[in-house]
Amino acid sequence: MPLPEQPFVTDERAEVHVGKTPYVRFDLNDYTVPHEYVRRTLIVLASLDRVRIVDGTKVIAEHPRSWDRGQEIESPPHVAKLVEHKARARVARGLDRLTRAVPSAQQLLEAAALRGANMGNVVSRLLAILDAVRASELEAAVAQAIASGTPHVGAVRQILDVHRAERGQPPAITARVSSNPRAAQVVVQPHDLKRYDGFHKEDRDEER
Repeated sequence: MPLPEQPFVTDERAEVHVGKTPYVRFDLNDYTVPHEYVRRTLIVLASLDRVRIVDGTKVIAEHPRSWDRGQEIESPPHVAKLVEHKARARVARGLDRLTRAVPSAQQLLEAAALRGANMGNVVSRLLAILDAVRASELEAAVAQAIASGTPHVGAVRQILDVHRAERGQPPAITARVSSNPRAAQVVVQPHDLKRYDGFHKEDRDEER
């Protein structure tokens, strides 16, 4: 009796559900899938050496089969895409919070994007300032930086520090230069540099 032209399918078949993380559990091991398939029901087709994960008729992931227990079998592209997706989500959440509290930040961010700046870094630095000062104070500084043609985070910090120094307040964000808690509380107040002009005048008078 001749053998059939098509080999008989012997793969194990299992229906699996993807939870919050992009892994499917099969035979006591976890296999990655692309992150966009979270909270979906998929099909696992497993041979003796391969595990294929299928959505309908589309194979979305394929891994070597592990016969151990409690292993995480990951595809580097799946992990890289997941990290990228999470990073974008964090920036989006931070951007939403920032622009709600500081409307002028939207224009500053647009200028930063035109310069090719790292948007995640810009948003993070502005949020750090927002955590240290009132939203209205940051809004005024951002608006002034834009009006003066310097839509940069550094300019915003400088404007804030000048205004706060005029009110006798410390800088919005101070650098930690020591693990000593007493040293960390030391704030150097800026002084008027005009007083040094008198020193130069005295030197010139002595030379005469």
